[in-house]
Amino acid sequence: MNNLVTSICNLNTRKFGDVGEILMTKIIKGLEKSDDLSYDKKLGGKKGEVKVSRAFRKAEPITESNICEVLMRDNSVRLIEDDNKLLEKWDCNIQQVKTGCFDILWYGIFFKDMIYVFEIPSEKISEDTNIQYSDKQHRGNTGEGQFHLKNANIKYHIDNYLYAKMDYEELWNLLNE
Repeated sequence: MNNLVTSICNLNTRKFGDVGEILMTKIIKGLEKSDDLSYDKKLGGKKGEVKVSRAFRKAEPITESNICEVLMRDNSVRLIEDDNKLLEKWDCNIQQVKTGCFDILWYGIFFKDMIYVFEIPSEKISEDTNIQYSDKQHRGNTGEGQFHLKNANIKYHIDNYLYAKMDYEELWNLLNE
């Protein structure tokens, strides 16, 4: 499964998002493709959005003296292991969240050995102060924001919004059904 983890880590943001959307379709029974570009999926009469992120340790700055070394490094070594999610410092964000465009947000965090999937109603994102949603992601953008997941708040998300948890072997089996 190490090749799968490495491959997922090395995907560009858009392709990684595609993996997340396919994963959610496999996990959430009845989830269908949206017929509207303002949200990703639909479930019954509800509009759903899918966001995923990777739980990386902070990367070292790229300088002229280390650029070749950094470029040749396998990014999967920066992924936090599930057992260390509360101990090590890491940060990832769920971004470009437009709460007015969907009813449910499914968001996932990819750790080195585990994947967590969460579900939250759109109105809870800004109401729940523990989410720490910021509606100021980009200057001038209204109705779009982000929130961070990190070692300091992941337990809150798990305790309140966890939908599913799986390892990479389970992911692989789901994708091959």
